Amino acid sequence: MPNATVYFATNRTPNDPANPTDFSPPGQPVAGSKVWFGRADFNGDKLDFTPELSDSNYVLSMLGANANITATASIDALANARAAPLTNAGLFGDLPDPAPGPINALFFVHGYNFTFRQSVARAAQLQQWYGKGPDGIPLLIFLFAWPSVGGEMSSQSYLTDRHGARLAGSALGPAFELAAQYVNVIAMRNGQLPRLHLMAHSMGNWALRWMVQSMPSLKGGTPPAIDEMLLMAADEDTDTLSTNDDIMPFAQQACKRVSVYWNQGDKALDVSKWIEGNPERLGREGPDLVDGKYPATVTPINVDTPVGLGNEVTGHQYYRLQPDVRRDVLQVLAGKADAIIDGRTHPENGAYTLIYRYPPAPAGPANMGGN
Repeated sequence: MPNATVYFATNRTPNDPANPTDFSPPGQPVAGSKVWFGRADFNGDKLDFTPELSDSNYVLSMLGANANITATASIDALANARAAPLTNAGLFGDLPDPAPGPINALFFVHGYNFTFRQSVARAAQLQQWYGKGPDGIPLLIFLFAWPSVGGEMSSQSYLTDRHGARLAGSALGPAFELAAQYVNVIAMRNGQLPRLHLMAHSMGNWALRWMVQSMPSLKGGTPPAIDEMLLMAADEDTDTLSTNDDIMPFAQQACKRVSVYWNQGDKALDVSKWIEGNPERLGREGPDLVDGKYPATVTPINVDTPVGLGNEVTGHQYYRLQPDVRRDVLQVLAGKADAIIDGRTHPENGAYTLIYRYPPAPAGPANMGGN
């Protein structure tokens, strides 16, 4: 048995269409709604690095290089999303029957500057970090890998990634519906109801905008029911949860709760404003108020100043580097009500602020992996 498995969907260009083992830079998107499904198995790899010390490009690349990639032939995700769920069996290889107890599936959209293999490594690390410890939650993890270039960070790579993230929507929207259908099918084999969670980090939130807008069910049908949607350090506009042409229709129809984590000290999101001339960012200023309050189902969590301490100086990677933020996320994934989540202040205008108890680890290898 592999010590970690990540299931994935991607509209990146494969290195070998007949037998893909990588979806490499420049990673231009496949046109339309064509997508590859598959799995990445990690056997004996050191996935137990602490989050605070494991984010060099070297570590991500090393883990990704060792992953065993198995991919199906490409399919038209839009056409298949309209078919019965049982016809999609095998898209991700043989998913195991679920163990006794609740199933928690995390659908993860990575951020800027990842190669494909780095993105599956990051997803495997998240599975380990959120799954261990007294509060850990075993996660069945699905990665949605959009065409990010990876490599050196620059204004050109940022613009290229932003373009690729937008174009990914037409494929990843119906692919997300297929993945959600599939989790429901395997859960029902054992008479269980799964908990489905959706998390996006950084520019992954820009990909998420176009992904949910491309879901067939939003144009007539019932979208997958999401228990928790977590928007981490979102490179998105502050009004994306308050206007009807962005993420909000999906959030209102399908999500029990949308948790928005934001940090006014997030230096990485300054890049978006500088390069693109973008307005204020959701992950830096938090969501806009509507008539003096936050939209229904939206919970803002301010993770200000302390997340920039220690060896992660950008204030952008707290969803994995800051122990208190990870603890908060686990309580959200467990379905705990906002008002009784341990480690938060009482809300101000509906927004919570974290109370920091555990500092990040002392400085170690530079945290310069993907964003």
